[in-house]
Amino acid sequence: MKIRFLFIALFFLAISSIQAQPGNKMGNDRNRDDFRPRFEQNDPGDRFEQMAKRLELTDEQKTKIEALQTPHMKKMIAFRNQLGEKQAQKRTLMSADKPDQKKLNALVDEISKIRADQEKERIGHGIEVKALLTDKQKIKFDMMHQRQGKKGGNARNCALRG
Repeated sequence: MKIRFLFIALFFLAISSIQAQPGNKMGNDRNRDDFRPRFEQNDPGDRFEQMAKRLELTDEQKTKIEALQTPHMKKMIAFRNQLGEKQAQKRTLMSADKPDQKKLNALVDEISKIRADQEKERIGHGIEVKALLTDKQKIKFDMMHQRQGKKGGNARNCALRG
């Protein structure tokens, strides 16, 4: 009986150690260097360079778009901070023994307003950028954004949207 128990324990130990090994998932041969921390992967500068390459932007276009980026990114950071604060307030209210429905409703309205203002800023920025592009670049730009939406991407994944 003890031998049987020992055999079963060793079997499960072997199976769990095999599953815990890093593997080649679905044939992807990725180098460890490809795995960067998330904050590095979402670097707006990297996304801008990728977008500039896809659209084949001239140096003049890059300079003009980069000039638009800084104030836009500052606004987007402010929106994200406001949303974070409101979400924290909402969590605090929700965790009360008896949540105040009126306060929660007002907070939801504030969150919706911030999100609407954020989306308006994104749209306005996109229009400003698009005005600097050639007709061919505008088509590529539109296709990039349509593809982004189909992949389930959000605004944070797009260099121009913030």
